Amino acid sequence: MKTVCISQARLGSSRLPAKVLLPVHGEPMLFYHLRRLQLAAEVDTVAIATTHLMEDDAIELFAASLGVPCHRGPVEDVLTRFFECAVKHDPDIVVRVTADCPLIDPGLVDFAVRSLKDAPAEIQYMNLSLSHFPRGLDVEVMRFAALAQAFAEAEDPYEREHVTPFLYRHPERFGWRQLETDTPAAQYRLCVDEQSDLDLITELLERLPAGGLDFSWRDVVKLMAEDPALAAINAGVAQKPSRRTGG
Repeated sequence: MKTVCISQARLGSSRLPAKVLLPVHGEPMLFYHLRRLQLAAEVDTVAIATTHLMEDDAIELFAASLGVPCHRGPVEDVLTRFFECAVKHDPDIVVRVTADCPLIDPGLVDFAVRSLKDAPAEIQYMNLSLSHFPRGLDVEVMRFAALAQAFAEAEDPYEREHVTPFLYRHPERFGWRQLETDTPAAQYRLCVDEQSDLDLITELLERLPAGGLDFSWRDVVKLMAEDPALAAINAGVAQKPSRRTGG
């Protein structure tokens, strides 16, 4: 089954402008995100979906330097942008991630993809549970047919802007399942919305092995648990609430 992993990336962040291209140890934050995704064994293609705004030319150019294809589409209708990107790669399974997650875990991507591949056909959408995994490791997987139905039927502006709400708002149709872990660590925040988030990522990548590429999410959690000062770096950042019930 062919799998494409699509990352949403744009420079128009209000809290930390151009955050995905801000430097971390000499490389744009987006470098770590994309290189980590390229380590996922269950993914055939990693792609970026960005906007047609001129400011996002820089994202397309950087993605090209890493051999990552880029699709450009509407600013607000992200579902259309995401769907059009998926169509270009003719997948059976689509993975959704966002570029503000530089420590995204390829092992968790593989776990999610394998879980969907092994699931009965009526299970069409899965995500990592937000009550089990740190923010910043977020992974959603869906069968392409489900994404196509969301694209065709979703009308609520929130569903168009956030891509997958149509799927998890209709579990009776798409068999939504959440993936959990036996060692929950949802108290940690590894996504980047503000400067203090980026400060934490910079410090973590300083301590992690292999140039910030070859490590697991458990390695990150271990560092955070051993040194509470790390979690304190971005403890004051408020996470925008998710509308996914059950976490």
